[in-house]
Amino acid sequence: MIIVIGASAIFIATSVGVYISFLKRSYLDVAAREMQSVINLARSQTISSEESQRFGVHIDDINNEYIFFSGDSYIVGDPENEIFAVHERVSISSLNFQGGGSDIIFDRLTGETSAYGVVTLEDSVNSLFKREICINRSGIVEIQQQCAENLLFYDTGTTDLDLASFPSNAGQGDPGQSFTTGSGDVYAGSVDLYLRKTTPDPSDIFLEIREASTVGDVIGRSWILDGSSIGDSYGWIRFIFSDPVFLQSSTQYFLRLRSLPDSAIALSGAAGTIYWGYEHSASSPPGYAGGDAWRYINENNTPIYEGEKLGPVDQYDFSFKIVYGIDPPSAKDSRHMEFDLKDASGFSWGIEGAASSTLVFSDIPDVAMNISIPDFSNASSTVFDWEDDVDVNGNIEKIRIHTNYMDSNNTILSVHRDGRFNDKAVTIYIDSKEIVSYTAIGDPTVGVHGGSMIYR
Repeated sequence: MIIVIGASAIFIATSVGVYISFLKRSYLDVAAREMQSVINLARSQTISSEESQRFGVHIDDINNEYIFFSGDSYIVGDPENEIFAVHERVSISSLNFQGGGSDIIFDRLTGETSAYGVVTLEDSVNSLFKREICINRSGIVEIQQQCAENLLFYDTGTTDLDLASFPSNAGQGDPGQSFTTGSGDVYAGSVDLYLRKTTPDPSDIFLEIREASTVGDVIGRSWILDGSSIGDSYGWIRFIFSDPVFLQSSTQYFLRLRSLPDSAIALSGAAGTIYWGYEHSASSPPGYAGGDAWRYINENNTPIYEGEKLGPVDQYDFSFKIVYGIDPPSAKDSRHMEFDLKDASGFSWGIEGAASSTLVFSDIPDVAMNISIPDFSNASSTVFDWEDDVDVNGNIEKIRIHTNYMDSNNTILSVHRDGRFNDKAVTIYIDSKEIVSYTAIGDPTVGVHGGSMIYR
């Protein structure tokens, strides 16, 4: 009997210890998730704000709280501030941001932050239990035991020659690089490419992640990068995906570098050249076993043309670094959607010269709003920007439609529809071509002529 009681006591003591340890981890995990959620909210509201307003988070490690604020800087005592207290069992033990300070503020267009770094939370009693809130330069927020930038990369391609003739006004298409993920699912927040410009003012560029092939479905599209901002010497250029791209384990994907004007369309006005550092491993291929370099993708505006694969027997590989996280991002937010317009056959098309955009609201009765595109375009027809309140049978809907790029061959179109101010289903057309339809609660479905749709 004594032995049984002793064994039971040991079991109970062990169980209590495990339970206490579990509680400590639970407090920490909940506190970390709550802080991550508020920081993500500041970033998403900055990107989607129609009034060009910025939002940020001030970390107060003295009072063990953090404050959500609006504006370019934190103002103590502002009545609009929203204060979040950290659980009493958890303390903000340290914060270490680039440039010092205690404010996290995001870039209006890209969601980047110059205040990237780490906030450390720990158990108030036992400092061995801790979590780190990791904010990277792209503005992506993760929770880790210890912050580190996760990379899937191939960085030995440094050859300084023109492999792809990109961007090309002769319609020679786009360069690309395939890659293969590791044993776990990840979320790509940004991609670095090893680039340099050889002319003073090359075309603006952006990066796509595609599945299945170089011409497969677009699952991620970066913000547009000013081509003139690329250095004359090689450097790692970061392309940011505002909505982290889900990449399944042990799967091959394709990076595709594109330009505006379009390098795949002859006489589009695309200007270059931009070199992408590469390695040629003919003597002992492959240099990178997970993929190959590609060039001339969609040459002469042929959407199904995958381009020239440079491998694997005589293999070329472009250098790249994929910066990823393992945590799922916040829920998708349809307040700001972006469309790279293409027709049903996959050909790009532009709204330069288009007559009108029509918004059809589903109600009793339906309400149609016609917008003259020339009336809301600049003199050179390179920018279209319309925003207004629409009276739908007494209910006011607030919508903005504008271009991020616009010419006769290509248009990247943005639609802002905030669920706080809109509760009617709506379909948006340009010259009777359906771009997108929203349900009353804001779920978007891309139309036949909407091309690839990206959450911003």
